[in-house]
Amino acid sequence: MTTTWKKELAKTKKARSYYRSENIAEAEKILNETSISWEELGIKHESTEKWSDKYTYGLWTVGIHVNSETGWMEYDGCDEGGLWFTDGELTDYDGCYGLSNEFLLIIRALGYKMDDSIYA
Repeated sequence: MTTTWKKELAKTKKARSYYRSENIAEAEKILNETSISWEELGIKHESTEKWSDKYTYGLWTVGIHVNSETGWMEYDGCDEGGLWFTDGELTDYDGCYGLSNEFLLIIRALGYKMDDSIYA
């Protein structure tokens, strides 16, 4: 795990704690302080088909469909789920009970924001 990844993961964890305590403004401030790219984090990119790009880091794989309004996720090759985006923001998901900080950091690194209800 790179130093950059560890720093950004720590910010993501801190932001989640602010969301849980309903301090949304502080959480957004933390998440907007820096812009980290998936390349800087060492996330692997692969064009899987004409309709999807796949990003992998550790045990997480995230696929974003060309329309950028839907996608999919996979954890450790067994847990799968769907992703829904609205205006560049992750607004819904299914297939997993909860999302890890690592997953949320990948989504953030891909340039998507996350609705505060995702953190609940």
